[in-house]
Amino acid sequence: IELAVKDYPLQEHMPVVMPEGERDFVPFGHGKLIVGATHEDDGKFDISVNSEVTADLLGSAQRLVKSVTADSLTDVRVGTRAYTSDFAPFFGLVPEHEDFLVASGLGSSGLTTGPQIGKFLAGSALYGGTPDWSQYEKPLTTYLASSAE
Repeated sequence: IELAVKDYPLQEHMPVVMPEGERDFVPFGHGKLIVGATHEDDGKFDISVNSEVTADLLGSAQRLVKSVTADSLTDVRVGTRAYTSDFAPFFGLVPEHEDFLVASGLGSSGLTTGPQIGKFLAGSALYGGTPDWSQYEKPLTTYLASSAE
């Protein structure tokens, strides 16, 4: 959910907060706070807005930011999250197609790890080279197979 909150200039440089389970609080500054997300294993890819889920996320926000009310809600987004069998993200140069970069499998870590992975990939695309990302991820061949196989 997206919430309108009081605008503090320092919010533009605040970290993501993960106080409870799957919830993430992402301050964007300029009075915008994102709270997410839920995890549904049996939703059958239903991406319609669910009022119970929205209320649950709003309740999480209210425990952290007392001034938030239902009137603070400015947007609700629903989508799917890609994840791998071991819940580890993967990213980097595609084997046998070194002009392509890929990132997926972020699952519930997308709001927190996605920006850093995006920075790695953008740096590689802009400046070239083959960075050693091995300390951050498993080889892409763990998750991607050649079409010849």
